[in-house]
Amino acid sequence: MACSELDFRFGLGDAISTMAAEHNNEGFGQYIFFHTVKLPYKTGVTTLSLKQQPLAKPTGTWRNVYSGQVGAINEIVIHELAGSVGKDEVDFRMNLLENARAKAVLEKVAQEGQWGRTLPAGVAYTSVEIKINYLRPVHGHTGELTAHGWVTKPGRQIAFAEGDVRDSNGKVVATASSTCLILPAAPVG
Repeated sequence: MACSELDFRFGLGDAISTMAAEHNNEGFGQYIFFHTVKLPYKTGVTTLSLKQQPLAKPTGTWRNVYSGQVGAINEIVIHELAGSVGKDEVDFRMNLLENARAKAVLEKVAQEGQWGRTLPAGVAYTSVEIKINYLRPVHGHTGELTAHGWVTKPGRQIAFAEGDVRDSNGKVVATASSTCLILPAAPVG
């Protein structure tokens, strides 16, 4: 994965990470990357690599260290692989997932989001913007998470959607919003 350098010297709220990053920010970034990035799909031998590019301005710290970028890349690759072998995207993913919790999440998302539902003939859409806010940490003891999603405004050219994820106490742990461009079929003739 190539990305801008994540500056760990801000400390992640932790004096130990600040000291480690001051000594070797690149090495510390590699350590964090290799110990936090996991591929959920069993695709055979996999190599992970990180190449950071230092910027003139510090990037600060992120709460989702690398996982947002890697997660998106994983899903794009899996989507393309499913399409290239003519398989249903959800079935393809389910066959590659080993973790029962991940399978349960995928099943729920596919069901609630009506994944696989077709648009009217000749109509497509693409994401113009996706924004995710991580509001609270999630741990193994957090309990069951519930995701809700809804269309805020369906339009003829632009559609808006939102969603949130709540813990077992009903507290919002993450929110998301998306703007989609609706691409109608080009007129024939």
